[in-house]
Amino acid sequence: MMLTFRNRERAASAVGANSLGSLRDSSVALGVVLVNCLLLSGLLGKSDLFTMDRRVWRVQMAVVAGTVIVGLVLGIWKRSGQWGGHSGRRLPLQIRACLAGLLAAGILSSVAQEHWAENLAFFAVFAGMVQLLCIDNANWTRSMSKERCVDIVLVPLCIMSVGGLLLLLMGSRWASSRLITQFRFDGLYCDPIICGQMSGVTSLLLFWRILFTRAERRWYHWLLLAATLLCLVLTRTRTDIVGTPVGMCTCLILAGFGGAPGIARRRARVVLAALAMVVLISPLLLAHAGMDRGRAAAYLRMEDSLQDTVRNRAPYWQMGLGTIALSNVFGEGPLAKFGGQLSVARSTYSGDLNAHSAVLSVFQYYGWPGGILFIVFLLSAAHSLIRRKDPFAALGLSLLAFGCVQCISENWLLSFGTPLDAYSWFILGLALAREPFPRRGGK
Repeated sequence: MMLTFRNRERAASAVGANSLGSLRDSSVALGVVLVNCLLLSGLLGKSDLFTMDRRVWRVQMAVVAGTVIVGLVLGIWKRSGQWGGHSGRRLPLQIRACLAGLLAAGILSSVAQEHWAENLAFFAVFAGMVQLLCIDNANWTRSMSKERCVDIVLVPLCIMSVGGLLLLLMGSRWASSRLITQFRFDGLYCDPIICGQMSGVTSLLLFWRILFTRAERRWYHWLLLAATLLCLVLTRTRTDIVGTPVGMCTCLILAGFGGAPGIARRRARVVLAALAMVVLISPLLLAHAGMDRGRAAAYLRMEDSLQDTVRNRAPYWQMGLGTIALSNVFGEGPLAKFGGQLSVARSTYSGDLNAHSAVLSVFQYYGWPGGILFIVFLLSAAHSLIRRKDPFAALGLSLLAFGCVQCISENWLLSFGTPLDAYSWFILGLALAREPFPRRGGK
């Protein structure tokens, strides 16, 4: 009798464990779907669908808000112990502390504004996106390798790059009218700046896969990288044309001399040697061919001197500096560049209210507490990644290098409607997440 009872008890425990395991698997699968839904909504919201029908903007906002709400509810359920707790990857404590501080600063800034409800709603969606893509992402993706996550993310990005080039090469009327605006390549996006930003991020991911992938056949990665870099050059977006090589060189240096696996070190040094040859030979070939460097500089929109470029940005930077004052401790709220209030019918964005610098913008939006914490977050993320010697530290640092170039003249990590910010939060969360320590005794 006693043995029968124990057998039944063990069987019931096994059934319960299987049920709990299936619930955990279901939660992880749903989390991955939510993360990819949030990433794809950013791409579609900034694609040519937006230029065809402006209502796509409202659809994107609704999808992002709905996805964030479902993700937050699911995250609360997981943290309550129903679906597996915190057994997966986690962000470092100092990173989570900075993000929690930014949350508090954003809430204070939102409620200090005249239109506090609109500011708070906008910030709530933004904070939810950061929670879902950066913080909870470490736990959603624990059942799959990080390399697999990168491959999944690369699929739609490569489709956007290759698809835009194919339509341009086809020479169709639709392509010639929509893909190039004022002689700048838009790709399948609705703006050359967005196309330049996403081409830069795609190039960094592909370059990282070339250096660190274990597959023997990497030729298709090289082809995709060449196509994406061509898209980047055609956009004529100076910030991204400069930022992408900075990010790639950061990844290359870390792979070659930062304690990366042997195969990555060999590949990095081969690429470095090839780049050195190109740098040495290119001036001789260009001089012999008699190429007009002025035309190339004009095409890349780099014909102006540094002083002229700074002079063009100076009014925006002065406006941003004007918001950093002791009398404006909590800033102007997250809707500052929308005039303080966001219309449901249309966007009220004004370029004159945009500081065109992430550091100045974060002070403008969230005041002194938010600006200081944003800088501390970037420094903490860089410090955490530098201390590690794994491939994803190289990926995270290359993205930080790319983003710091963005911070000079563009915003970064401050919006939920820009695909660059969504993908950057996702990649940072993936790179910063630490694997759980193995238990003693191999158990």
